[in-house]
Parts: sequence; C-alpha cells; structure tokens
Amino acid sequence: MQKPFSFVRMPALIAAGLLVASCHDAPDPSAPRFAIATGAHPGLDQFNGTLSESGKQLAKGFNPTNPHLGSTLVVTFMWVGSTNTITNVFDRLTDAARTPVGNTYHLVEYVTDGGISMATYVATNIQGFRDPNTDPNEGDILAVEADFSEPITDGGVVISTFTGVEPDFTTALGEHRSASGTGSSATVADPGAITADQGSLVYGISLSNGLVGVNTPTGWHPVSQLSDAAMKSDARHIVQGDNGPAEPQWTWFYNEPHTWLATSLALKPAPGQTLLLDGTLNESGSTLAQGFYPTNPSLGDAIIATFMWKGSTNVITSVTDRLSSGTPVGNTYNLVEYVTKGGVSMATYVAGHGVRRHDGRSRRDHRAAGRPGLRGHALRAGRAGAAVRPQQHQHDVG
Repeated sequence: MQKPFSFVRMPALIAAGLLVASCHDAPDPSAPRFAIATGAHPGLDQFNGTLSESGKQLAKGFNPTNPHLGSTLVVTFMWVGSTNTITNVFDRLTDAARTPVGNTYHLVEYVTDGGISMATYVATNIQGFRDPNTDPNEGDILAVEADFSEPITDGGVVISTFTGVEPDFTTALGEHRSASGTGSSATVADPGAITADQGSLVYGISLSNGLVGVNTPTGWHPVSQLSDAAMKSDARHIVQGDNGPAEPQWTWFYNEPHTWLATSLALKPAPGQTLLLDGTLNESGSTLAQGFYPTNPSLGDAIIATFMWKGSTNVITSVTDRLSSGTPVGNTYNLVEYVTKGGVSMATYVAGHGVRRHDGRSRRDHRAAGRPGLRGHALRAGRAGAAVRPQQHQHDVG
C-alpha cells in the first residue's frame, strides 16, 4: 500500500534528533519505522470524594469544576456492610430539581471482606451537562449517586474522570480484578496483576477498615485519598507504557488485625491515540522526499514535520505535500519553531486538520507527500514526520 511522504528543499541536512534510532537512509518502504502513543494519552481530568455519609443514597458532585464532555467517569462507592445493596447508579445535576443527566453506569467490580464493601462503576463518553459549568451557585454541577435498598451507617464516594479513553464501554473495558485480605502488621494490599495495552488508563483503589498509614503504589499518580473513623481509601491511576502487566500495591501499616480491599481496572485509549512516524537521513540534493510507509495518516490528522540540516540559517522557502503519484494535496504547513546552534539547524512545521487525501484505506497509487522548498544546494539531509490522531477521524470518502 503506498503512502504519504514529505519533501524538503534545503542545504546540508542532518539526522532527526529523537527519531535517529528509527530513521532510515532513504524513503525506502522496507526501512525501519514505528508507531507510538502520542502525548494525547488518557489523563486525569477531574476528581472529588467524600466519606462519613449515611442513609439510602450516596452522592458526590464535581464541584467546583465539571469534567469535560466525552470523558470517562469512574466512581467507587465504599460502605460499612457485607452485601452489595446498591439498586441504581445514575447522574444528575445539583440544582433544586435534581435534573437527571442520563449517562449509563456499568458495574465493573464489587468486593467485600471484614465488614466493608467497595463497588466500582464506569461510564464512558459522558454527556448532558455544561462544560464548563457557569452557575455561580453551582446548580449545574454533575453529580453521581447510588441508591441503596437499605440504609448504610457509614459510606463514601470517590469520583474521577479521565480524558482520552475509548468512548464505547464494551470496547474500552480491559481486564479488571479485585482481592481482599487481612493483617495485623505491615500488609500489602494487591488486587493482582492485570494485562493492559500500551496507552491504556489503569485505575486502582484500596480500602482499609483501619485508619493507619499507607504506602501507595510506586509510579502511580494520585486520584483521591479519604478517611474517617471507620475507613480509609486511596485511589491511583497510571497510563500503561507498554503492553503487559499492571499491578498496584499498597502497604497498610496495621498494628492490630484489620482488613483491606483492592480493585484495579484497565480502560483502553481512544482511537487515534497513536503517532505515525517515518523519516530519512543521509540525503543529498535540494529536494528531500519521505512517505508514511506502510500506512497513510488518517483524514483529519495533524501532521508534524521536523527538518534538520548542517547550516546556521533557515533556508527553507516552502513546505508542501503531494501524493507519490505527483498530485498535490494542498495542506498548509506553518512554521512553529526554528533553532540553530553549533552549525546545525532544526525547523518544525505543523499542518493542523491535515491529510486531505486518502488514509490507510487508500488506493495503491495515492501516497501523500510534503515538499519544502530550499534555497541553495543540499549536501546531507534528514527529515522526520509525524501524523498525530487526537480524536476520532472521519471516514475516507475519496
């Protein structure tokens, strides 16, 4: 399948910094290349929490700031009790009318031991509220509530939202598991390892019925830590760097018998959270071409192109793209940064909402290309290109 590539006219170009290990000597479809997750990884958006609640409802809002529309909401309910008596989980606004919002919450894990319980629900692609909220009285705040069939004496909620997660729940949910245990000295709380794809958001939470100190999972980022006279919780998250196991571990410093609960779950990244990379080095001449072998960027992607050369002046006169058949594509490349020192130069261009022509389903004779014009003669040249997919893209209609 033929693909997009970019052209540069410039003097004496040199290899691409970060991409040196993956770049190749010519626009050869058999040369090394790779795809990695972009900086648009899933990430923590908003969070809140409460403990020491009682009654037949547990609820908490995202005051003072609503999450972003389209984010994924993870909510964990905790309470004193040994049975899952939750009958309904829903969201609403914090106005006087308690206006329903209507997102769907899926039970992912429930675990109980030692007289405490913890249930974690997930809703993807949340909608139906103001983003941002604007009511100074906070009547437009999104809140999540659980109804119980019987009153609870003590309970609480941890709510958090994450951007960059796959919007379809069935597709988004990866592996998940829970565990429990007891201890009377320093005790490791471990839900067990789950396998998560690269770029996945992994959420973990542990609950203890002893109010003691805790060491949190190494390398995991905080979501919320809550405590009252009966319970203490700690919620964490991490973005998986590679395909493989994810296993949060807490150490609770008990000095008498207590019980811990722990849950972890993986959520896959949204489509398009990848970076298509290709490059070339050791080139010569006044024109340099490089394509996105073996897969074209998708329609709507942004394209980032960095050119590097031996020289102390920006001699690029233009950056354009075309198909490998020679047909112009017509995306606009804007110079973002140019820097030079020690006799080498580097210029980075970006085309937002790029790739007007065919994506990965394109015909074999359509390969997008970029062409920057240079003043002067090139002796050695290098280029790195990237197509970033920050959101779902439209389908190829061409």
